Amino acid sequence: MQLELRIQNAALAEAFRAHVERRLRFSLSRFGCRVGRVVVRVMSGGRVDSMPEAVFKIGIRLPSLGTVTVRETGADLFAAIDRAVGRAERSVTRRLEAGSEVRAVERQCERNELCMTLCETPRMEQEPSHGTPQLADNTREHGSTQEAA
Repeated sequence: MQLELRIQNAALAEAFRAHVERRLRFSLSRFGCRVGRVVVRVMSGGRVDSMPEAVFKIGIRLPSLGTVTVRETGADLFAAIDRAVGRAERSVTRRLEAGSEVRAVERQCERNELCMTLCETPRMEQEPSHGTPQLADNTREHGSTQEAA
């Protein structure tokens, strides 16, 4: 997992940067190599009436499954990033599960088609009068009869 932090406000402490990195690595490490690049953007939201709100955008690239993007705003930086990371983790889980289900269904269909072509055997049909099974091409096995001469 490649992690990139882009913080617009340089006044944010290095402790906040470490918190963001620690939370992301902890939450996303269980996905291993299925998670590619992670980009976190922290910007000020522009509230003027009171404490400025921060905007967090997390983009997580999943190879062959696209990108998961989460946006969160809040005045409390630590609480907002915790919410954003939690949402991102749940979204990645859903996307990976959906992707694995689709691939499992595709594999199952391929197996069924392969079985149908390789394992095809003649179907047995019931003969209406005697109830004995016979091959679909109406051939029956008969015992050999020998006539006494």
